[in-house]
Amino acid sequence: MALDILEKLDAKLDNLIARLKNMTEENSRLLSENESLKQRINEQESKKDSIIKEIELLKKDNDEKQKKLDEAKEKIQGLLSKLESLT
Repeated sequence: MALDILEKLDAKLDNLIARLKNMTEENSRLLSENESLKQRINEQESKKDSIIKEIELLKKDNDEKQKKLDEAKEKIQGLLSKLESLT
């Protein structure tokens, strides 16, 4: 009888050890996956920051070009007014 109890306890202990091993392996896998995801997030954030900077540069360039266009428009309108006054 005592031998049966010891065998059952031994089987339960083996089962618990196997479960602990499986959980440890799962934990390790999840930690690795988490680290990989963190790395991907950092890469995406870096790309996002780069795109934001590029957009800001494009807006600035666009504003400068628009200003030059407006200046050219004013000059043309001034020349047209002078031309009209001559005729």
